[in-house]
Formats: sequence, structure tokens, C-alpha cells
Amino acid sequence: MDILIVDDSRDFLVLIEAILSRAGYTSVLSADSAEVALGMLGVGVEQGPANAPDLILMDINMGGIDGVEATRRIKAVPALYDIPIIMLTAHSDKSLLDAAFKAGANDYIVKPPDRVELLARVRAALNLKTEIDGRKRAANELRKLSYVVEQNPAPIMIVDTDRRIEYVNWAFTESLGYLADDILGSGVEVLNSECHPEEFYRNIWDGLESGRAWRGDICVKSRNGKNIWQLQRIIPIRSVDGHISHFVTVKIDDTERRLAEEALKEREVKLELLSSELHELTLEMSNLEERERKSFAEMLHEDIGQNLATMQLTLANRLSDTASDSECSAEAKMARKEFFELFGTLLGSTIRATRTLTSEIYPAVPYGTGMADAARWYGNIFLKQSGTELAVELDPGFDSLGERIKESLLRVVRESLQNIMKHAGASSVAVTGSIDGNGLELSVTDNGRGFSLEGIRGKKGRGIGTLLMRERIKELGGSMEIASTPGSGTTVTVRLDVSAPEGVDS
Repeated sequence: MDILIVDDSRDFLVLIEAILSRAGYTSVLSADSAEVALGMLGVGVEQGPANAPDLILMDINMGGIDGVEATRRIKAVPALYDIPIIMLTAHSDKSLLDAAFKAGANDYIVKPPDRVELLARVRAALNLKTEIDGRKRAANELRKLSYVVEQNPAPIMIVDTDRRIEYVNWAFTESLGYLADDILGSGVEVLNSECHPEEFYRNIWDGLESGRAWRGDICVKSRNGKNIWQLQRIIPIRSVDGHISHFVTVKIDDTERRLAEEALKEREVKLELLSSELHELTLEMSNLEERERKSFAEMLHEDIGQNLATMQLTLANRLSDTASDSECSAEAKMARKEFFELFGTLLGSTIRATRTLTSEIYPAVPYGTGMADAARWYGNIFLKQSGTELAVELDPGFDSLGERIKESLLRVVRESLQNIMKHAGASSVAVTGSIDGNGLELSVTDNGRGFSLEGIRGKKGRGIGTLLMRERIKELGGSMEIASTPGSGTTVTVRLDVSAPEGVDS
């Protein structure tokens, strides 16, 4: 700590410096006149002192400006006011000392000083300076904190242990409409709204008074009676003795967030309703498609197919009549025979093509067949022409599933095999299925060209069949996943809980 000694006696300066140095005070400055000291302190200079000392030992009688006047000038500078000044005097002239104390001196020592007394007075003065500096720092911190609290954009309220409001900042009055004079001294219950029961407030205060902070949404009543939702954090404040003395509440207006949440919930409800309607519409589309497929297949089979079969039978009879017709020449008979045979060949080919088209549009599973045989039946329809190999390995438990579940699973197999025939270019396909406890898993895997799932999203006409399959499985409480990578094939996987009563045939 810096100590400045001001005395016009060079011998006295050396003596005081020696005493202080031996006592461990190494930062000691000296001035042989008040004018020099005032210059060192920057008194009368616009920028003020660069480094003010922590203590000044000032001779009361000096030529030129004396110690009293120098003290008065130093104390007139705000930045130097708190520096303790100990007057050095060769005699105890009470009127002179009285003038020095009125000028701002803190103490005095009679010259020549007793070493012990000097060090005791210096130590006491430096302790005083340390305490003053500490209080100034604390005051500055308090001033900064007060400014932060006062100017904080979040409403802040301080309540005493009797739950009476002691302080509110400007943001509090802005948000709730209360003036400070209107609400200070009031109980916090003036802010209670009818949004919460008494137990809600009781639980909050029980926790706070036991030392626990509280955070949550709370609805408060503004001055005009309007309910305002706030996100609050309330913190118990303890005094030096450890007891709770106050409660500080910091609030954030939460009304807009809660309104946004409510609007979001309403949109979620609407979206859920739309999703449900879409699900029902998708199933209706699936059923309509199934009916149309069946109707068209029946038309091909019963109308066109039967007519073609009748024409084939009629043609066979005409061919027989031609062979026995005695009125025609041999050349005419041969020509008619060749014509009828060619027409019969074309007619037979058309009948077979019609049957194949009928099977592709609405392939019927042979009555009483098992799930594995049904999958092979579909494979024979869709994969035989391309020479794709089909391997089927299904748990025997699949045959005991409910008809609704079997029908939906076979729809997945049929649609998958049909897609493989049209798009995959695969050389092998595997249909596998397992049942573990109440869980079922069915997979259709091919080694074809695969595709990018992102690449087909949004393309017109793509994925309708897949959507219908997925919705059918979803209706049963299951899920369907498609995994595919370009060049690495595709896998369609169905997972389903079959623990429900309809999961197994009775």
C-alpha cells in the first residue's frame, strides 16, 4: 500500500521512511513541500491523480502552503476524499489541530514520533482505508445490481416473510398495470386469479418457506382484472444469520406462448381428424379397387372368356362339319380346314391370354390352400414369365391366423411380387415369415435393382399400391417398412401383434 509523507524537513522525511521501511511498508513516497505533494496528487489538474496513495502523513507547519490548506484542497477532490490524512505537528496547538480536523484530517502525531505510536496510527489509518474501499466496492456492486433489477425487462417483485410486497420494478407495473404506490405493502394474494385452487398457492408457499425455489406457469390478475399467464421463478433469500428474509420473483409473460400451444393443440386435433379421415378413405379406396379388380376379372372370365370358349367349341364343330362335307372339293375342304385351324389357334391363344390377364388383375387363391402355397401361387402368376426364382419359408402358425389377417398379408405378398415383376428385374425373391410369441413378421425380399426412397417421393402415380398395403396393415395395428438401396434390392417387412382374438382362427 502506498504511503505519501509530506514535510519540509529532509531529516524528518528520512526518519519516517526508515521507520516505515523496517516495519515492512516498502511503497513509501515523499514530498518536501505541500506544492510538490499537490502536484503529485494531481490537485488542480484536469485529468486528476494517476495513482492516489492509501495514506498521507502531512506536516501541519510548512513554508508556502501549510498542511491545513493542503488538506482542505486534497479533500475537495472527490477521488482523493477517502484518503486518510494524519497530521504531523511539533506542538499540540489546539486551534491549529481544530482547523486541520475541520479541513478533513483524520488523526495527528506529535513530532518527533514514537515508533510504536506511529506504526499503530499508520496501521489503524490503513485499516480504515481498506474498510472504506471495501464499502465503496460493495456500494458500487449494490448500485449496479439495483440498476439491473430496476431496468430489467422482466417483471421483478420482492416479498417479505409476511407475504407483503416490498418492491416491484417498472416492468412489473408495465405488465400488470399496478403503480408502485398502489401495490407496495399489499399482500401477494392481490395478484391471485381464479385460474388456480387455493391448494395450488398453498403448495407453492409451503415449498418456499421450507427453502425450496419454485418455477412454473401461473395465472395472475392484472389491475384491470384480466388474467395473464406468466412463467415465474420464485427464490427464497436468506439473511446473514441463515434465516429466510425475503422472496424474489422473476416473471416472464407467458400468455402468447400458452395461446400458441393451445392453437398448436387445436391444429394437432384437426390433423388427427384429417389423418383418420384419410385412413378411412384409403381403406375405402383399397376396398373399391379390390371390388373393381374382382368385377373386371369376373367380366373377363364370365363374359369374354365364356364367349371365347363358346366360339372355340363352335369352331371345332365347324371344322368337323367341313371334314364330312361331300359337296366341297378337296381343295376347298383343305382351305377351309386350314382357315379354321389357324382361327382356332388364334382363339386358343386369346383364351389363354385372357385367363392370364384375369389372374394378374384378380388372382384367386385355390380354396383351402395354406399361406405358403398361396404365396407360391402368386409367384407362379407374377414371376414365372421372367424366370425369377421364388423361395417361400413361412412359419406353420401363419395358417392358423384369422382370415382378415391372412387376407391382408397375402395382399402385401401379391402387391410386392407384382411390383417386383414390373420394376425390380430380380433373379430371386424370398418370402419369409416367423411368429414369436404374439408377434408376427413377414418379409418379401428381392435382389433386384432397388431404388431410392427419396427419389420416388412426390412422383405422380407412385406409391398408391404401397399406401393401400400400409393402411391395411395399420388398420390391424401393425406396421409396414420398405428398405431399399439402388443396386442392392428391396425388402418389404410387416410386423403385427396377433394376440388379439381376431388374430387366430377359431
